[in-house]
Amino acid sequence: MKVFLPNLGFEDDLAGRPLRPTVETAAAVAELGINMSLLANPGDAVAIPDGFVPDDLPPFLRDIEFIRESQVQDSGSVTLVPWGWSPSALQLAIACDMPPEHVPKSSVVRYVNSRLFSAQFDVIDVPQECTSPFEVFPFGTLCRDLEQWRQAVTMFRQLGYMKWVAKPQVSHAGRNRLIASGDNLNSQQRGWLNRNLRHPDGVYLEPWVEPLEEAGLQFEILASNSDEAATTRLLGVTGLINDPVGRYQGSVVYAAGHGVERWSRAIAHGHEVCRAAAAAGYQGPLGIDCFRFADPSGNHLVTRLCNDVNARFTMGRVALPLRRFLNSEPFGIWLHLTGRRQKSDTDVETTAITHNATDVKIIRTSPTTVSGRSVRAQTLFMTGPDAKKMVQLLTGQEVSGLTDGAAF
Repeated sequence: MKVFLPNLGFEDDLAGRPLRPTVETAAAVAELGINMSLLANPGDAVAIPDGFVPDDLPPFLRDIEFIRESQVQDSGSVTLVPWGWSPSALQLAIACDMPPEHVPKSSVVRYVNSRLFSAQFDVIDVPQECTSPFEVFPFGTLCRDLEQWRQAVTMFRQLGYMKWVAKPQVSHAGRNRLIASGDNLNSQQRGWLNRNLRHPDGVYLEPWVEPLEEAGLQFEILASNSDEAATTRLLGVTGLINDPVGRYQGSVVYAAGHGVERWSRAIAHGHEVCRAAAAAGYQGPLGIDCFRFADPSGNHLVTRLCNDVNARFTMGRVALPLRRFLNSEPFGIWLHLTGRRQKSDTDVETTAITHNATDVKIIRTSPTTVSGRSVRAQTLFMTGPDAKKMVQLLTGQEVSGLTDGAAF
């Protein structure tokens, strides 16, 4: 039996940062983790914290078992499938008698998820018919001290970018980063920078640009049973729906084969990344984020082939099994609604009717109550010509990479 472990605090565990979430945050993370059930098959189980049993699962998920995290070790022979291979997940796998060759080492997982690793592959793809400063200058750079940081900020300014973002060696979901302009920092910003520069590998600095289209490349690295090289497979491409500051709001799920040609250069580059990860000893899910943006002149669209390397599951990967609901549609949209944006099934239907967006099929993909309490977030999967319009109505966000209801 497979047991999926939604350890969404994976990066904090990996980086050795103490996990002290508020009650609200811990509850939101636990509820979000229930979405890993989309990856499960009948007979599989999802491990959840005490007090977070989903009450009203959608019909297609009712054959999935939910067990307490404390029960995993006592569930007999299981194959643990964590969100990410953190040290605590590794310890649980050992306790479950999983063969060590099926589990990557913590040092390897930490390295492949680091900026030190991804910096090697941070390449800008420039169309042949144009010239760009990114043919000469790197997009981002590792900074290990304040002098290197100042030099990078000066370089970005010369390229036409005043605003920049600094990221620690391990981070996730647009959190724990510093966004600023120029080199005149306030005390809080300087404190963040000094604190993170204490890491031996420093921080990763890059210009702040506006993505015009974003995608997640969903790979799987399968370890070999012999001396042969590991196998790398592309499972699919998902579009990213983010808010203006880069926080995840949903995924565009393409039918098998769709979206591949449009991101072919990034996919080829992604296979190189995966081969390097496999050579380092990693096995398991690996997601790569890439995006298109206007170069400093504003005249050319260029592609950042490897924005982030996530050696773990991603929400885009979790969304891939929803292809089963596409039928003949080229794409569907998996949408996360939180806080005031949450709506009952009736409210969603009313919104569609009121705004003449009725040519859409909406499937609820998460519970509305957990252990008798209303959830803090819900997920919906939408297909049909009006799916894109419904995203705009429910979130106010545009969906890129789709034209006239068809996937590129």
